[in-house]
Amino acid sequence: MTTLLLNADLLFLKQYPMVLATQPLPDSDPLQTNGFFRLTVSDDALPLLAQSGTLAVREALAYNNRLNTALALILADDADDRVLYALARNPRTPLVALENLTHNPHASQQTLQAVRHHRHCSQTLYDTLTHQLQATDPTAAS
Repeated sequence: MTTLLLNADLLFLKQYPMVLATQPLPDSDPLQTNGFFRLTVSDDALPLLAQSGTLAVREALAYNNRLNTALALILADDADDRVLYALARNPRTPLVALENLTHNPHASQQTLQAVRHHRHCSQTLYDTLTHQLQATDPTAAS
């Protein structure tokens, strides 16, 4: 079992309501939250969630301290930079996933900077990213 912390801001509760009770809440009780929700799921469900979960779920997986190579590789292909940035900031992200992430067209310069400073970033990848960042913005590769 893995517990994920879901960013409440990314859950879009008004557009996609979550089931929180077996009976509907009164209309006069609007649901509000700040912070995070805990979600515990079986490890078997993680690859499916990495591919097709909501943005909040995919971001939580990318930040998760139990991230493994298989999940990291799935998430490195994500189309949302928030997921990619979370993956780049996770100290458990392996080099192979960082390399894949750098080829993702949805990765922002901020995400590429995070990859560059990741503890698993190889010298070759560091040099490649430095060159790539300097080509797009000479001040970005500092």
